[in-house]
Amino acid sequence: MIRKPRKSLLFYCPNCAKCSNDLQFVIFLLWAFKPMFSVNYVAFLLFEPPSWHIQMKLEYLNFFLVVPITVLYFIDRYKSYTYRYVDRIIWGILAVFSISLLSSNTYFISKFAQTFIYLVIPISFIPLLAIWQAARDGKMDAKIILAGTLILFAAVINDVLFTLDIISTTFMAPNALLLFMFGQAFLVAKEYSDAFKDLKTEVVLRAEAEEHLRNNQQHLEQIVGQRTSELAESNQQLELENREKEKRELILNELLETKNRFFSIIAHDLRGPLSSTASLTEVLAESPDEFSQSEIQEILVNVHKSNKRIYGLLENLLDWAKLQLGTMQFELETLAIDKVISDTFEYLRSQANQKQISVKLELDSKTQVYADKNMLSAAIRNLISNAIKFSHSGGEILVKTELKSPDNKIVHVTITDHGIGIPEDVVDTIFNLDRKYHSEGTAGEPSTGLGLLLVKELVEKNNGQVAVVSSLDEGSTFTITLPV
Repeated sequence: MIRKPRKSLLFYCPNCAKCSNDLQFVIFLLWAFKPMFSVNYVAFLLFEPPSWHIQMKLEYLNFFLVVPITVLYFIDRYKSYTYRYVDRIIWGILAVFSISLLSSNTYFISKFAQTFIYLVIPISFIPLLAIWQAARDGKMDAKIILAGTLILFAAVINDVLFTLDIISTTFMAPNALLLFMFGQAFLVAKEYSDAFKDLKTEVVLRAEAEEHLRNNQQHLEQIVGQRTSELAESNQQLELENREKEKRELILNELLETKNRFFSIIAHDLRGPLSSTASLTEVLAESPDEFSQSEIQEILVNVHKSNKRIYGLLENLLDWAKLQLGTMQFELETLAIDKVISDTFEYLRSQANQKQISVKLELDSKTQVYADKNMLSAAIRNLISNAIKFSHSGGEILVKTELKSPDNKIVHVTITDHGIGIPEDVVDTIFNLDRKYHSEGTAGEPSTGLGLLLVKELVEKNNGQVAVVSSLDEGSTFTITLPV
Protein backbone atom coordinates (compact mmCIF):
# COMPACT_ATOMS: atom_id res chain seq x y z
CA MET A 1 0.00 0.00 0.00
CA ILE A 2 1.36 3.44 -0.94
CA ARG A 3 1.30 5.85 1.96
CA LYS A 4 0.55 9.52 1.49
CA PRO A 5 3.37 11.99 2.28
CA ARG A 6 3.25 13.07 5.95
CA LYS A 7 3.87 16.47 7.41
CA SER A 8 6.97 16.92 9.47
CA LEU A 9 7.77 19.83 11.74
CA LEU A 10 10.27 21.14 9.23
CA PHE A 11 9.36 20.01 5.74
CA TYR A 12 6.23 19.06 3.86
CA CYS A 13 5.65 18.51 0.16
CA PRO A 14 2.06 17.82 -0.86
CA ASN A 15 3.05 16.24 -4.18
CA CYS A 16 6.26 14.32 -3.49
CA ALA A 17 7.44 12.77 -0.22
CA LYS A 18 10.95 12.48 -1.65
CA CYS A 19 11.39 16.28 -1.42
CA SER A 20 11.19 16.17 2.40
CA ASN A 21 13.56 13.21 2.53
CA ASP A 22 16.15 14.89 0.34
CA LEU A 23 16.02 18.20 2.21
CA GLN A 24 16.53 16.41 5.50
CA PHE A 25 19.42 14.58 3.91
CA VAL A 26 21.01 17.95 2.99
CA ILE A 27 20.82 19.04 6.64
CA PHE A 28 22.17 15.67 7.62
CA LEU A 29 25.07 16.20 5.20
CA LEU A 30 25.86 19.66 6.56
CA TRP A 31 25.97 18.38 10.13
CA ALA A 32 28.16 15.50 9.04
CA PHE A 33 30.78 17.92 7.85
CA LYS A 34 30.34 20.18 10.89
CA PRO A 35 33.62 18.99 12.50
CA MET A 36 35.48 20.76 9.71
CA PHE A 37 34.44 24.00 11.34
CA SER A 38 35.58 23.05 14.85
CA VAL A 39 38.82 24.10 16.49
CA ASN A 40 41.95 23.51 14.41
CA TYR A 41 39.80 23.12 11.25
CA VAL A 42 39.26 25.36 8.23
CA ALA A 43 36.76 27.80 9.70
CA PHE A 44 38.90 28.69 12.67
CA LEU A 45 41.99 29.08 10.51
CA LEU A 46 40.26 32.07 8.94
CA PHE A 47 38.42 33.46 11.97
CA GLU A 48 39.22 33.87 15.65
CA PRO A 49 37.93 30.87 17.69
CA PRO A 50 34.93 31.60 19.97
CA SER A 51 35.01 31.20 23.72
CA TRP A 52 35.17 27.79 25.35
CA HIS A 53 31.55 28.01 26.54
CA ILE A 54 30.28 28.73 23.02
CA GLN A 55 32.37 25.90 21.61
CA MET A 56 30.90 23.52 24.17
CA LYS A 57 27.38 24.65 23.33
CA LEU A 58 28.08 24.08 19.63
CA GLU A 59 29.37 20.58 20.37
CA TYR A 60 26.32 19.71 22.42
CA LEU A 61 24.04 21.32 19.84
CA ASN A 62 25.69 19.24 17.17
CA PHE A 63 25.09 16.14 19.29
CA PHE A 64 21.46 17.10 19.95
CA LEU A 65 20.76 17.70 16.27
CA VAL A 66 22.73 15.12 14.32
CA VAL A 67 21.41 12.04 16.10
CA PRO A 68 17.67 12.96 15.92
CA ILE A 69 17.95 14.21 12.33
CA THR A 70 19.69 11.00 11.36
CA VAL A 71 16.89 9.00 12.95
CA LEU A 72 14.27 11.20 11.26
CA TYR A 73 16.00 10.77 7.92
CA PHE A 74 15.63 6.99 8.03
CA ILE A 75 12.12 7.16 9.43
CA ASP A 76 11.14 9.48 6.57
CA ARG A 77 12.83 7.21 3.99
CA TYR A 78 11.06 4.07 5.22
CA LYS A 79 7.69 5.40 6.39
CA SER A 80 5.86 2.19 5.56
CA TYR A 81 8.01 0.29 8.08
CA THR A 82 7.67 2.70 11.04
CA TYR A 83 4.95 3.76 13.44
CA ARG A 84 3.00 6.96 13.06
CA TYR A 85 3.94 10.02 15.13
CA VAL A 86 7.45 8.69 16.00
CA ASP A 87 8.97 11.51 13.99
CA ARG A 88 6.94 14.09 15.92
CA ILE A 89 8.09 12.64 19.23
CA ILE A 90 11.73 12.89 18.14
CA TRP A 91 11.22 16.43 16.88
CA GLY A 92 9.75 17.32 20.25
CA ILE A 93 12.75 15.89 22.13
CA LEU A 94 15.16 17.70 19.77
CA ALA A 95 13.36 21.01 20.28
CA VAL A 96 13.27 20.71 24.08
CA PHE A 97 16.98 19.94 24.42
CA SER A 98 18.07 22.48 21.79
CA ILE A 99 16.11 25.31 23.40
CA SER A 100 17.37 24.25 26.85
CA LEU A 101 20.94 24.24 25.52
CA LEU A 102 20.69 27.75 24.14
CA SER A 103 19.10 29.09 27.32
CA SER A 104 21.30 27.34 29.95
CA ASN A 105 24.92 27.38 31.04
CA THR A 106 27.43 24.71 30.20
CA TYR A 107 27.44 23.16 33.68
CA PHE A 108 23.70 22.59 33.57
CA ILE A 109 23.88 21.11 30.03
CA SER A 110 26.42 18.50 31.14
CA LYS A 111 23.95 17.33 33.79
CA PHE A 112 21.05 16.47 31.42
CA ALA A 113 23.13 15.28 28.40
CA GLN A 114 22.87 11.73 29.77
CA THR A 115 19.06 12.13 29.88
CA PHE A 116 19.09 13.02 26.18
CA ILE A 117 21.16 9.92 25.43
CA TYR A 118 18.79 7.68 27.36
CA LEU A 119 15.84 9.06 25.36
CA VAL A 120 17.30 9.10 21.88
CA ILE A 121 19.32 5.89 21.74
CA PRO A 122 16.28 3.57 22.29
CA ILE A 123 14.31 5.51 19.70
CA SER A 124 17.22 5.13 17.28
CA PHE A 125 16.55 1.42 17.10
CA ILE A 126 13.18 2.19 15.41
CA PRO A 127 14.73 3.26 12.07
CA LEU A 128 17.28 0.48 12.39
CA LEU A 129 14.41 -2.01 12.62
CA ALA A 130 12.67 -0.34 9.65
CA ILE A 131 15.86 -0.54 7.55
CA TRP A 132 16.29 -4.20 8.47
CA GLN A 133 12.72 -5.00 7.44
CA ALA A 134 13.18 -3.14 4.12
CA ALA A 135 16.44 -5.04 3.48
CA ARG A 136 14.64 -8.29 4.25
CA ASP A 137 12.04 -7.39 1.59
CA GLY A 138 14.84 -7.22 -0.97
CA LYS A 139 15.34 -3.45 -1.27
CA MET A 140 18.94 -2.93 -2.44
CA ASP A 141 19.22 0.60 -1.01
CA ALA A 142 18.08 -0.69 2.39
CA LYS A 143 20.87 -3.28 2.39
CA ILE A 144 23.52 -0.61 1.73
CA ILE A 145 22.01 1.74 4.33
CA LEU A 146 21.75 -1.09 6.88
CA ALA A 147 25.45 -1.80 6.58
CA GLY A 148 26.34 1.90 6.88
CA THR A 149 23.89 2.40 9.74
CA LEU A 150 25.32 -0.46 11.76
CA ILE A 151 28.78 1.06 11.37
CA LEU A 152 27.47 4.51 12.24
CA PHE A 153 25.49 3.36 15.26
CA ALA A 154 28.46 1.31 16.51
CA ALA A 155 30.60 4.45 16.26
CA VAL A 156 27.94 6.53 18.05
CA ILE A 157 27.66 3.98 20.86
CA ASN A 158 31.45 3.96 21.08
CA ASP A 159 31.53 7.74 21.41
CA VAL A 160 28.78 7.70 24.03
CA LEU A 161 30.55 5.08 26.12
CA PHE A 162 33.82 6.95 25.64
CA THR A 163 32.18 10.16 26.78
CA LEU A 164 30.88 8.40 29.91
CA ASP A 165 34.39 7.06 30.61
CA ILE A 166 33.05 3.53 30.37
CA ILE A 167 35.58 2.55 27.70
CA SER A 168 38.97 4.05 26.82
CA THR A 169 38.89 4.47 22.98
CA THR A 170 38.55 7.61 20.89
CA PHE A 171 35.78 9.42 18.98
CA MET A 172 34.82 7.37 15.89
CA ALA A 173 31.47 8.94 14.95
CA PRO A 174 32.87 11.69 12.64
CA ASN A 175 34.79 9.17 10.53
CA ALA A 176 31.93 6.67 10.52
CA LEU A 177 29.50 9.45 9.67
CA LEU A 178 31.68 10.57 6.77
CA LEU A 179 31.85 7.00 5.49
CA PHE A 180 28.11 6.65 5.88
CA MET A 181 27.54 9.88 3.96
CA PHE A 182 29.51 8.60 1.00
CA GLY A 183 27.17 5.60 0.90
CA GLN A 184 24.18 7.91 1.13
CA ALA A 185 25.57 10.11 -1.64
CA PHE A 186 25.96 7.02 -3.81
CA LEU A 187 22.33 6.05 -3.16
CA VAL A 188 21.09 9.57 -3.91
CA ALA A 189 23.14 9.64 -7.11
CA LYS A 190 21.74 6.25 -8.08
CA GLU A 191 18.19 7.35 -7.38
CA TYR A 192 18.60 10.44 -9.51
CA SER A 193 20.26 8.36 -12.21
CA ASP A 194 17.34 5.94 -12.16
CA ALA A 195 14.94 8.86 -12.18
CA PHE A 196 16.80 10.30 -15.19
CA LYS A 197 16.60 6.94 -16.96
CA ASP A 198 12.92 6.76 -16.18
CA LEU A 199 12.50 10.29 -17.48
CA LYS A 200 14.47 9.40 -20.60
CA THR A 201 12.35 6.32 -21.07
CA GLU A 202 9.22 8.39 -20.57
CA VAL A 203 10.48 10.91 -23.13
CA VAL A 204 11.17 8.09 -25.61
CA LEU A 205 7.78 6.55 -24.92
CA ARG A 206 6.13 9.91 -25.28
CA ALA A 207 7.97 10.50 -28.57
CA GLU A 208 6.88 7.06 -29.75
CA ALA A 209 3.35 7.81 -28.63
CA GLU A 210 3.42 11.14 -30.49
CA GLU A 211 4.80 9.40 -33.58
CA HIS A 212 2.10 6.77 -33.26
CA LEU A 213 -0.45 9.54 -32.83
CA ARG A 214 0.87 11.29 -35.96
CA ASN A 215 0.72 8.03 -37.89
CA ASN A 216 -2.83 7.46 -36.66
CA GLN A 217 -3.71 11.01 -37.63
CA GLN A 218 -2.21 10.53 -41.09
CA HIS A 219 -4.05 7.21 -41.40
CA LEU A 220 -7.23 8.92 -40.25
CA GLU A 221 -6.68 11.69 -42.80
CA GLN A 222 -6.19 9.04 -45.49
CA ILE A 223 -9.39 7.30 -44.39
CA VAL A 224 -11.23 10.63 -44.33
CA GLY A 225 -9.82 11.44 -47.77
CA GLN A 226 -10.82 8.03 -49.07
CA ARG A 227 -14.29 8.32 -47.56
CA THR A 228 -14.59 11.84 -48.99
CA SER A 229 -13.53 10.55 -52.41
CA GLU A 230 -16.01 7.67 -52.14
CA LEU A 231 -18.71 10.10 -51.07
CA ALA A 232 -17.84 12.38 -54.00
CA GLU A 233 -18.00 9.40 -56.35
CA SER A 234 -21.32 8.36 -54.80
CA ASN A 235 -22.64 11.89 -55.21
CA GLN A 236 -21.39 11.95 -58.78
CA GLN A 237 -22.98 8.57 -59.45
CA LEU A 238 -26.20 9.77 -57.84
CA GLU A 239 -26.07 12.91 -59.94
CA LEU A 240 -25.56 10.81 -63.08
CA GLU A 241 -28.46 8.59 -62.07
CA ASN A 242 -30.62 11.66 -61.46
CA ARG A 243 -29.65 13.04 -64.87
CA GLU A 244 -30.39 9.67 -66.45
CA LYS A 245 -33.72 9.60 -64.63
CA GLU A 246 -34.52 13.11 -65.84
CA LYS A 247 -33.51 12.06 -69.33
CA ARG A 248 -35.77 9.00 -69.18
CA GLU A 249 -38.60 11.15 -67.85
CA LEU A 250 -38.03 13.60 -70.67
CA ILE A 251 -38.07 10.77 -73.22
CA LEU A 252 -41.19 9.35 -71.59
CA ASN A 253 -42.88 12.75 -71.75
CA GLU A 254 -41.88 13.07 -75.39
CA LEU A 255 -43.27 9.62 -76.08
CA LEU A 256 -46.50 10.54 -74.33
CA GLU A 257 -46.72 13.74 -76.37
CA THR A 258 -45.94 11.74 -79.53
CA LYS A 259 -48.67 9.28 -78.67
CA ASN A 260 -51.15 12.09 -78.11
CA ARG A 261 -50.20 13.74 -81.40
CA PHE A 262 -50.35 10.35 -83.10
CA PHE A 263 -53.93 9.76 -81.98
CA SER A 264 -54.76 13.33 -82.92
CA ILE A 265 -53.52 12.69 -86.48
CA ILE A 266 -55.45 9.46 -86.71
CA ALA A 267 -58.60 11.15 -85.49
CA HIS A 268 -58.19 14.11 -87.85
CA ASP A 269 -57.00 12.36 -91.00
CA LEU A 270 -59.30 9.35 -90.76
CA ARG A 271 -62.39 11.30 -89.77
CA GLY A 272 -62.49 13.39 -92.95
CA PRO A 273 -62.23 10.65 -95.59
CA LEU A 274 -64.34 8.21 -93.59
CA SER A 275 -67.04 10.83 -93.07
CA SER A 276 -66.97 11.71 -96.76
CA THR A 277 -67.15 8.06 -97.80
CA ALA A 278 -69.96 7.38 -95.35
CA SER A 279 -71.99 10.35 -96.59
CA LEU A 280 -71.59 9.54 -100.27
CA THR A 281 -72.36 5.86 -99.87
CA GLU A 282 -75.34 6.71 -97.63
CA VAL A 283 -76.84 9.01 -100.25
CA LEU A 284 -76.21 6.51 -103.02
CA ALA A 285 -77.67 3.63 -100.97
CA GLU A 286 -80.86 5.48 -99.96
CA SER A 287 -81.92 6.63 -103.44
CA PRO A 288 -79.78 5.17 -106.21
CA ASP A 289 -82.51 5.76 -108.83
CA GLU A 290 -82.36 9.53 -108.35
CA PHE A 291 -78.78 9.78 -109.68
CA SER A 292 -77.67 9.60 -113.26
CA GLN A 293 -74.89 7.35 -114.46
CA SER A 294 -72.41 10.23 -114.55
CA GLU A 295 -73.36 11.35 -110.99
CA ILE A 296 -72.96 7.82 -109.69
CA GLN A 297 -69.57 7.61 -111.38
CA GLU A 298 -68.52 10.90 -109.78
CA ILE A 299 -69.61 9.64 -106.34
CA LEU A 300 -67.64 6.43 -106.81
CA VAL A 301 -64.53 8.39 -107.85
CA ASN A 302 -64.75 10.46 -104.65
CA VAL A 303 -65.27 7.32 -102.56
CA HIS A 304 -62.26 5.77 -104.26
CA LYS A 305 -60.14 8.83 -103.48
CA SER A 306 -61.20 8.74 -99.81
CA ASN A 307 -60.50 5.03 -99.53
CA LYS A 308 -57.13 5.46 -101.22
CA ARG A 309 -56.28 8.24 -98.82
CA ILE A 310 -57.34 6.07 -95.87
CA TYR A 311 -55.28 3.18 -97.21
CA GLY A 312 -52.17 5.34 -97.60
CA LEU A 313 -52.63 6.73 -94.12
CA LEU A 314 -53.05 3.29 -92.60
CA GLU A 315 -50.02 1.98 -94.49
CA ASN A 316 -47.83 4.82 -93.21
CA LEU A 317 -49.27 4.48 -89.71
CA LEU A 318 -48.49 0.78 -89.70
CA ASP A 319 -44.87 1.34 -90.74
CA TRP A 320 -44.44 4.19 -88.26
CA ALA A 321 -45.93 2.12 -85.43
CA LYS A 322 -43.58 -0.75 -86.23
CA LEU A 323 -40.65 1.64 -85.97
CA GLN A 324 -41.85 2.98 -82.63
CA LEU A 325 -42.39 -0.52 -81.22
CA GLY A 326 -39.14 -1.87 -82.68
CA THR A 327 -40.96 -4.71 -84.47
CA MET A 328 -39.97 -3.74 -88.00
CA GLN A 329 -37.39 -6.15 -89.35
CA PHE A 330 -34.01 -4.47 -89.65
CA GLU A 331 -30.87 -5.88 -91.31
CA LEU A 332 -28.00 -3.70 -92.51
CA GLU A 333 -26.26 -4.87 -95.68
CA THR A 334 -24.31 -3.48 -98.62
CA LEU A 335 -26.76 -2.52 -101.38
CA ALA A 336 -26.45 -1.27 -104.96
CA ILE A 337 -28.34 1.99 -104.65
CA ASP A 338 -29.20 2.16 -108.38
CA LYS A 339 -31.06 -1.16 -108.26
CA VAL A 340 -32.98 -0.20 -105.08
CA ILE A 341 -34.15 3.05 -106.70
CA SER A 342 -34.99 1.40 -110.04
CA ASP A 343 -37.04 -1.37 -108.39
CA THR A 344 -38.85 1.14 -106.18
CA PHE A 345 -39.75 3.39 -109.11
CA GLU A 346 -41.41 0.50 -110.94
CA TYR A 347 -44.17 0.56 -108.29
CA LEU A 348 -44.74 4.25 -109.03
CA ARG A 349 -44.40 4.28 -112.81
CA SER A 350 -48.18 4.05 -113.40
CA GLN A 351 -48.74 7.00 -110.98
CA ALA A 352 -46.26 9.11 -112.97
CA ASN A 353 -47.74 8.05 -116.33
CA GLN A 354 -51.25 9.09 -115.25
CA LYS A 355 -50.02 12.68 -114.78
CA GLN A 356 -47.69 12.47 -117.80
CA ILE A 357 -44.70 13.23 -115.55
CA SER A 358 -41.21 12.32 -116.72
CA VAL A 359 -38.99 10.72 -114.07
CA LYS A 360 -35.29 10.90 -114.97
CA LEU A 361 -32.89 8.55 -113.15
CA GLU A 362 -29.19 9.52 -113.03
CA LEU A 363 -27.80 6.58 -111.11
CA ASP A 364 -24.22 5.35 -110.64
CA SER A 365 -24.19 1.59 -111.00
CA LYS A 366 -21.01 1.36 -108.90
CA THR A 367 -22.39 3.30 -105.92
CA GLN A 368 -23.24 1.20 -102.89
CA VAL A 369 -24.73 1.99 -99.48
CA TYR A 370 -24.87 0.16 -96.14
CA ALA A 371 -28.56 0.06 -95.15
CA ASP A 372 -31.69 -2.05 -94.72
CA LYS A 373 -33.24 -2.70 -98.15
CA ASN A 374 -36.93 -2.54 -97.17
CA MET A 375 -36.56 0.62 -95.07
CA LEU A 376 -34.51 2.40 -97.74
CA SER A 377 -37.04 1.39 -100.42
CA ALA A 378 -39.94 2.67 -98.30
CA ALA A 379 -38.22 6.05 -97.74
CA ILE A 380 -37.41 6.52 -101.46
CA ARG A 381 -40.91 5.39 -102.44
CA ASN A 382 -42.48 8.06 -100.21
CA LEU A 383 -40.27 10.83 -101.56
CA ILE A 384 -40.78 9.91 -105.25
CA SER A 385 -44.53 9.49 -104.61
CA ASN A 386 -44.67 12.96 -103.02
CA ALA A 387 -42.68 14.44 -105.93
CA ILE A 388 -45.20 12.98 -108.41
CA LYS A 389 -48.16 14.06 -106.27
CA PHE A 390 -47.05 17.69 -105.98
CA SER A 391 -45.72 18.09 -109.54
CA HIS A 392 -47.84 19.61 -112.31
CA SER A 393 -49.04 17.43 -115.17
CA GLY A 394 -46.33 17.12 -117.80
CA GLY A 395 -43.59 18.04 -115.31
CA GLU A 396 -40.20 16.43 -114.71
CA ILE A 397 -38.58 14.76 -111.70
CA LEU A 398 -34.86 14.02 -111.34
CA VAL A 399 -33.57 11.22 -109.11
CA LYS A 400 -29.79 11.30 -108.79
CA THR A 401 -27.07 9.53 -106.78
CA GLU A 402 -23.48 10.70 -106.22
CA LEU A 403 -20.54 10.35 -103.82
CA LYS A 404 -19.96 13.58 -101.89
CA SER A 405 -17.36 13.05 -99.13
CA PRO A 406 -13.61 13.47 -99.91
CA ASP A 407 -12.95 9.81 -99.11
CA ASN A 408 -16.09 8.63 -100.99
CA LYS A 409 -17.73 7.30 -97.80
CA ILE A 410 -21.02 9.22 -98.08
CA VAL A 411 -23.73 8.82 -100.75
CA HIS A 412 -26.29 11.52 -101.56
CA VAL A 413 -29.63 10.56 -103.08
CA THR A 414 -31.49 13.69 -104.37
CA ILE A 415 -35.10 13.81 -105.59
CA THR A 416 -35.92 17.09 -107.31
CA ASP A 417 -39.31 18.24 -108.61
CA HIS A 418 -40.63 21.51 -110.07
CA GLY A 419 -44.02 21.37 -108.42
CA ILE A 420 -45.93 23.55 -105.97
CA GLY A 421 -43.12 23.62 -103.36
CA ILE A 422 -43.44 24.15 -99.63
CA PRO A 423 -44.15 27.45 -97.84
CA GLU A 424 -41.08 29.00 -96.28
CA ASP A 425 -42.65 29.22 -92.82
CA VAL A 426 -43.13 25.43 -92.58
CA VAL A 427 -40.20 24.07 -94.60
CA ASP A 428 -38.06 23.64 -91.46
CA THR A 429 -40.76 21.75 -89.53
CA ILE A 430 -42.19 19.32 -92.06
CA PHE A 431 -40.34 16.39 -90.44
CA ASN A 432 -41.87 17.04 -87.00
CA LEU A 433 -44.94 15.22 -85.83
CA ASP A 434 -46.30 18.21 -83.93
CA ARG A 435 -46.05 20.48 -87.00
CA LYS A 436 -47.53 18.13 -89.61
CA TYR A 437 -47.84 19.82 -92.99
CA HIS A 438 -50.90 18.72 -94.97
CA SER A 439 -51.54 19.63 -98.62
CA GLU A 440 -53.37 17.98 -101.52
CA GLY A 441 -51.57 17.08 -104.72
CA THR A 442 -51.84 19.04 -107.98
CA ALA A 443 -54.53 16.64 -109.18
CA GLY A 444 -56.36 16.56 -105.86
CA GLU A 445 -54.43 13.57 -104.56
CA PRO A 446 -54.90 12.97 -100.84
CA SER A 447 -52.02 13.43 -98.44
CA THR A 448 -51.66 11.72 -95.05
CA GLY A 449 -49.04 14.09 -93.67
CA LEU A 450 -47.12 11.18 -92.14
CA GLY A 451 -45.00 10.31 -95.16
CA LEU A 452 -42.15 12.73 -94.43
CA LEU A 453 -42.10 11.82 -90.73
CA LEU A 454 -41.81 8.18 -91.72
CA VAL A 455 -39.03 8.99 -94.21
CA LYS A 456 -37.04 10.81 -91.54
CA GLU A 457 -37.25 7.93 -89.06
CA LEU A 458 -36.47 5.27 -91.68
CA VAL A 459 -33.38 7.13 -92.87
CA GLU A 460 -32.12 7.85 -89.35
CA LYS A 461 -32.62 4.18 -88.47
CA ASN A 462 -30.06 3.47 -91.23
CA ASN A 463 -27.54 5.98 -89.81
CA GLY A 464 -28.45 8.56 -92.42
CA GLN A 465 -30.02 12.00 -92.63
CA VAL A 466 -32.70 13.67 -94.73
CA ALA A 467 -32.91 17.34 -95.67
CA VAL A 468 -35.07 19.56 -97.91
CA VAL A 469 -34.62 22.75 -99.92
CA SER A 470 -37.87 24.20 -101.25
CA SER A 471 -39.48 27.38 -102.59
CA LEU A 472 -43.19 27.95 -102.98
CA ASP A 473 -44.41 27.38 -106.60
CA GLU A 474 -40.84 26.51 -107.68
CA GLY A 475 -40.44 22.95 -106.45
CA SER A 476 -38.47 20.97 -103.83
CA THR A 477 -35.28 18.99 -103.53
CA PHE A 478 -35.10 16.23 -100.91
CA THR A 479 -31.65 14.81 -100.11
CA ILE A 480 -30.98 11.50 -98.36
CA THR A 481 -27.44 11.06 -96.99
CA LEU A 482 -26.30 7.47 -96.33
CA PRO A 483 -22.99 5.83 -95.39
CA VAL A 484 -21.23 3.54 -97.84
